[in-house]
Amino acid sequence: MKLIEDGVALVKAGRAEEAITRNFDQVIARLEKQYAGEKRHIYCGREQAEVVLYLTEAASKGEEAIALTPAWADAWFFKAYALTELHRPVAAAAALDRAIALSPSHAHYLSERGYLYHQAKDWQHSLETYKAAEEAVKLISDKQGQIAERTRALRGQGYALVELGDLDAGEQKYQQSLALNPDDKMSRQELDYIKGLRAKRN
Repeated sequence: MKLIEDGVALVKAGRAEEAITRNFDQVIARLEKQYAGEKRHIYCGREQAEVVLYLTEAASKGEEAIALTPAWADAWFFKAYALTELHRPVAAAAALDRAIALSPSHAHYLSERGYLYHQAKDWQHSLETYKAAEEAVKLISDKQGQIAERTRALRGQGYALVELGDLDAGEQKYQQSLALNPDDKMSRQELDYIKGLRAKRN
């Protein structure tokens, strides 16, 4: 959607507040008005597998649901991005939670939420959210996209596990990331960090 694309460009140009009011909030308001009377549960999905998952899970709960294009969820996601740029982490987390409510198995949204927990030093919630992101990767059809999102989720888990004091489990996550992408410099750096922590303990 052009409004969202233009909004992202504004954020990158350092005009995050303008992007929120002129672009992302406009998309959100338009869709909220359009679906104001909708009684079915609304999801947004990109991949066919993602849409099928949402509708199947809804049916298993006896819930009527519809799946829309990603625009609504993306507007909330990029609003969260803009709010992060404005150093408003609480508002950013709330906006990101709205995106996840619309697309609960979207790997990238979940990893970004895991990172906000990371920034807040809420390591347990960060770990759990990155685990959910890794699980959601299976819904991505593009192979390179799968690798990118899985390694992101694994690194996030690794970092949280190290902060929680489980160096062995953290190391394992970084090794798994390197197995998927041998050029993953961040995982190599974190493995060196773990090695340094072990040396200090001995």
